[in-house]
Amino acid sequence: MVLTARQYKDLREALVSAFPNDDYLEMMLQDEVSPPISIPSADDYRLRVFRLVQNAGAEGRLRELVIGASRAKPGNPNLKSFVGDNLQALLEVDSNFLATDLLSSLIHYLDSITDFAGGILSACIQTLPDLDVNHPTLREQLLNNDLSAAVKWLILLELFLTTYGKNAEGDLYIIIFVKNLRDSKTLALNANKRDLTKWLNDLPVELQPAKITSEQVASPSRPSNEKLKNLQAYFLITVEPPEITTQTGKFGINGYLISRVGNENKFTEFKVITLQAPPDEKSTEAIEVRQQKKGLFCTLQQIEYCLPDWLLQAQEAIDNRCTKLQTDFDLDFRPVYDLTVEFWLPFEHLAAAADTWKVYIAVPTIVRYTRVFDLNLSAFNLYLTTTRKAIVNLFV
Repeated sequence: MVLTARQYKDLREALVSAFPNDDYLEMMLQDEVSPPISIPSADDYRLRVFRLVQNAGAEGRLRELVIGASRAKPGNPNLKSFVGDNLQALLEVDSNFLATDLLSSLIHYLDSITDFAGGILSACIQTLPDLDVNHPTLREQLLNNDLSAAVKWLILLELFLTTYGKNAEGDLYIIIFVKNLRDSKTLALNANKRDLTKWLNDLPVELQPAKITSEQVASPSRPSNEKLKNLQAYFLITVEPPEITTQTGKFGINGYLISRVGNENKFTEFKVITLQAPPDEKSTEAIEVRQQKKGLFCTLQQIEYCLPDWLLQAQEAIDNRCTKLQTDFDLDFRPVYDLTVEFWLPFEHLAAAADTWKVYIAVPTIVRYTRVFDLNLSAFNLYLTTTRKAIVNLFV
């Protein structure tokens, strides 16, 4: 869906009213839109705004432009009115995973929920535990009383529908968020809970979140809260030395994640991690080899520099696992985990010179420092946060 001619005109008029000359407009683009959208040249200012809006639409950046303008001039009545009147259209300018009728009804139900400092913010953090790390300005925007509720919902819905989309298990983040909001203890009105429950129940079967019955919650087979507070996870990276791969000098690499709740085998989850390929291994030929071998090939140096990205992939999968546990068992706390990272070499290659490996650890969203560690036959501990730790072992 694209904006109509009338909607484009209303947006232009709102921008002109909020930013009356080139300097103010350019300042907004520099401060609030990254990367900034260039202002096309034209003799007349209104014509430049016209071309700016047209270019933003052609580049699929209309939402960015509207959100940036709204953040810069939160009190402008024309911008507030434009977002309030065209929220659904702005969310539909790019494809997303929700059908038009589902998006329309969701916007209708959310319109009456304005507790951004309470239930909404709480549901956001429950859905995206690293929200403050990955989106450090979002909390401030939700608490900004000058921003209209429609603008805040545009920011949030864009985040869950477009920026994140689906998690590693294929669940839509927007549905996880709505369920968390519905279950929030700070959501004031029962009518809001009923509306969100109806929306969730009306979802197609393939989109509905898994349900847990009261009998399941009370069942003795349910893990204790103590076990659910601490999830054990193991990120196994299997390494085939070069002499048994088809590419000389390159190791065959595969990744697997095993997560456990205590010693409960039925709650153990095994997941194949499709490791991110090195930048120079994304050619058509490399991709075909990877598909055939169900893995990828890396030199030792590539392994060193790919490991931070692989750790982030494992972390995302574990975060999704924690979210699922919190949702399935209706927990009022967020599970944390101990992550053990293990490199495995085949038995017949015990003599491989693995003790000479150096692994470059640099995960800026988790680790607050950068170091180079020698991977040798002894284990070392890497504490990622106060509640999560990674232990990297080498098994040969």
